[in-house]
Amino acid sequence: MPTRDNVHQIARRGSTDACLVYIDNDPVVLAHARMMLDEDRTLILNADLLDFTTILARSEQAGMLDSSSAPVAVLSTSVLHCIPDTRNPWRHVAELINQLPSGSILVLSHLADEDRVLNEEAPDLMRELTGQQWAKIRSFAEVARFFDGLEPIGGPIGDVAR
Repeated sequence: MPTRDNVHQIARRGSTDACLVYIDNDPVVLAHARMMLDEDRTLILNADLLDFTTILARSEQAGMLDSSSAPVAVLSTSVLHCIPDTRNPWRHVAELINQLPSGSILVLSHLADEDRVLNEEAPDLMRELTGQQWAKIRSFAEVARFFDGLEPIGGPIGDVAR
């Protein structure tokens, strides 16, 4: 759910012509976002996060993205831990990266820990609390896989805040 300052507001501090596309499939989040984010060059899509082909096509149709031009930044914050391994989120992220212009940036956050008990028990509780909208806490190595083949900037892959 959007908060203050929103990503598009921060991006526009660096480039006043920045275009942003927000993706969600929760009707409450979408309604709230549309109410808060009624601004030029900001698109809110009701889509499956892993359907990048549709997301990119709809973003291009709306004039928000020209996949043949300037690099883009993709922010995936606090969402990939909601996608189960059975949907192979690593493959989907790799497919997205392959469709982006050269020089694009991937930023993601993901719950990660090496504690086997925590990694097994916490997701059970979270699935119960979120109506099954939760997958897992992954190991650091599992999270690092999202960056396979990419060149890290600002530090090694796996830097975590503790």
